[in-house]
Amino acid sequence: MEVAAVPAEVAAPALVTPPAAAPVQASSRLLLNGHPVSGEFAPAVVGGRMQGGFRALFAGLGAKVSWLAAIRTARGQSEALTVEVPVGSRIARVNGRRVDMGAAAVVRNGRTVIPVRFFAQATGATLVWDSRTGVAALDRPARAMARQATR
Repeated sequence: MEVAAVPAEVAAPALVTPPAAAPVQASSRLLLNGHPVSGEFAPAVVGGRMQGGFRALFAGLGAKVSWLAAIRTARGQSEALTVEVPVGSRIARVNGRRVDMGAAAVVRNGRTVIPVRFFAQATGATLVWDSRTGVAALDRPARAMARQATR
């Protein structure tokens, strides 16, 4: 008995495996003005990017932090700076201006997590990564948030 080839238009579709979620690597240390950043989400490298908890980062600078549940957005606000980060989006708003964070904000362990580099850029902080020790150090000179807001 001969088996006929199955025409391409009726062949079984190829199985597509969805991409795996970005791996969360062991926690690295994150310092803000020389003090460890702590909170319910330990800073970690996710998909090659250092991530930190939104609340811990902004509260560490003395900003008021709030959660806008209706639009799933975290907000950090100081005198001259308002940063809004919608969960699931790469696009944040810094004083109303759209800014690409480089990676989407996500929720891990019930906390909004953002790229640390975006936080540094939005607040005017400097960011130094020491690959030897695994420490990311953020330094925000006094009044940097106010200067950043006027740019």
